[in-house]
Amino acid sequence: MKKIFALLIVLLVGLLPVNAQRDVQKEMNRIKSSPNYVYGEATRADREEALDAAFEEMMHEADQWAAEQTHDKDVELSSDDVRELVESLETKRGSQTRVLTCVKLAKLAALLCEAGYKVKFKEQPEDGVEEPAGKAENAEDAPEAENSASTRETANLPDVSVVSIEGLSDDEILDVYLYNDKGMTPEQEAAVERAAARVAERNNVVAGTGTALEQILAVRSFYDLKSVMVPLKLNGEITKLGKYRTMREPQRSYLIIYDTDARIRAVLGPGSESSRKNLRTGNKDSIYNYGGCGAIWFQLNE
Repeated sequence: MKKIFALLIVLLVGLLPVNAQRDVQKEMNRIKSSPNYVYGEATRADREEALDAAFEEMMHEADQWAAEQTHDKDVELSSDDVRELVESLETKRGSQTRVLTCVKLAKLAALLCEAGYKVKFKEQPEDGVEEPAGKAENAEDAPEAENSASTRETANLPDVSVVSIEGLSDDEILDVYLYNDKGMTPEQEAAVERAAARVAERNNVVAGTGTALEQILAVRSFYDLKSVMVPLKLNGEITKLGKYRTMREPQRSYLIIYDTDARIRAVLGPGSESSRKNLRTGNKDSIYNYGGCGAIWFQLNE
């Protein structure tokens, strides 16, 4: 099975231009900002370990999505079935290999339907940020609908009490801390602080001053964002954050919008999707003005 997995990577990378490093990174960013995929990524010195770690993270996201769609906390996707559908990309980061594995949500929905679940999924256009609920022609077809019972709270999905960060790179530790609603021991939080300091030093990110919002507004690259967000979450100034499709309280949530080159295009204040304030320009703005971009949301302790 690993041979098939590795062959998929060779074929997919082969479809990209010869000067692949920049193009592969851009394709990775496109997939990560798309509303039509679940993905996992990992960076390891050993390529096979990176493949396995990325696939494991992707399967966690896929199982969570499946549980939300079926309202069945015990549903489990077959890793063998999913592996047959997986798409993967890889690039070098120094002496290490970075791997991103992904699968289209439409394909996962088809697997669930084959297993007897009634799942509706409408693939969303790639030319904009994920379409919010209410804009779809049929609200029942809109994935992750705001008024559906697919949130963690209404689906009553249990959280894992403590997440393991053993063996993860600094960047992966920060991603786990930021985007997973799982508990951490004091020792693990101390490890997160150390990882954040190392990433900040590596990226030449200077510790911010001012309010939490002022510190976030000063960041221009998505890659530098985690070095700012982690300390703010550790000290309680940021209370919640997540990927755009997990946002449940738009009236309380700020949005950070970034493009496929990892440039932060805008920071928008709380509000509806069609009417928010651009906190950099002070003008009225909308998420629909940022075609082809991705977004994350956060809430402040205000």
